[in-house]
Amino acid sequence: MSGLTVAFVDDNAMLRVLLDDRLKPLLPGATIEPTYPGVRDVPAIDGPGVALCDVQLGDPLSGGAAVQHLIAKGWRVLLFSTHARRRQVLEAIAAGARGYLESRPDFPAMADAITVVADGRLHMSQALAKRCFAELRHRHPEDFGLWSGDMAVLRSLMLRPSAEQVAADHRLGAAAVQQSVNRVFAAVRLSVGQTALTPAERRLAKLVGCPDSTSNGAAVAERLNVTQDAHNANLARIRDKYLRSHPELLAEDGREVLRDELERSGRAVKITPVEAAQRWAEELGLCRERPRPD
Repeated sequence: MSGLTVAFVDDNAMLRVLLDDRLKPLLPGATIEPTYPGVRDVPAIDGPGVALCDVQLGDPLSGGAAVQHLIAKGWRVLLFSTHARRRQVLEAIAAGARGYLESRPDFPAMADAITVVADGRLHMSQALAKRCFAELRHRHPEDFGLWSGDMAVLRSLMLRPSAEQVAADHRLGAAAVQQSVNRVFAAVRLSVGQTALTPAERRLAKLVGCPDSTSNGAAVAERLNVTQDAHNANLARIRDKYLRSHPELLAEDGREVLRDELERSGRAVKITPVEAAQRWAEELGLCRERPRPD
């Protein structure tokens, strides 16, 4: 790993001690940079570099925006987090991150992931495989460029700690497993991209969906300087994107009603536009976001 630079973006002050003590011996020849509290503090890099970035930063640039910022500075990005929601992780993957690790003290696994990403490959951990499978399981695989065996490989990656074991299970070479991983990443990026909220829609979801916000349509419309009809149409689009991003919630007969409520009580309950905004705000961590700098 000679010549490799590794940087961490996290607001945990204790992380640096753990990195020097536990990770550095596993990456001989690599330079471990100081731990940076936000992506704007990370310098640009010319040579090979992997930035491990917390999905949920206190910095206004967080999630997918943080990933894009680091990539623009020349870094390959590997995500980590303990409490990030599935959509937060996958939107950061869609923004260009090359893998995701749960924040557990497994430094050998972290070193292996860094090595994979530094080599230019995509890394599929068990934690990421579970999130990718949940995103794709109710989709038609062929619509997203997946081959017939890709979902089977993805299931195995959920259960096995290494790609080598998955390759042995399926009697595949390492290159074939990596190609499946590449197609899964591409499929997830396509799936997430189809239902990603625009910046204006994210702002609306935050204004309507956070606990300290208001669902008063007239007040929100006035704040956003739009008509009430435009406000209602914008909320309807947010609801449509939420339903398309969560097909597992809907009745099997295609109706836009909640499956669990239909099965439990027989009632056909719909998600309202305001409820969809509230769900988006929770799943994207919008209520914890600080305003971005201009």
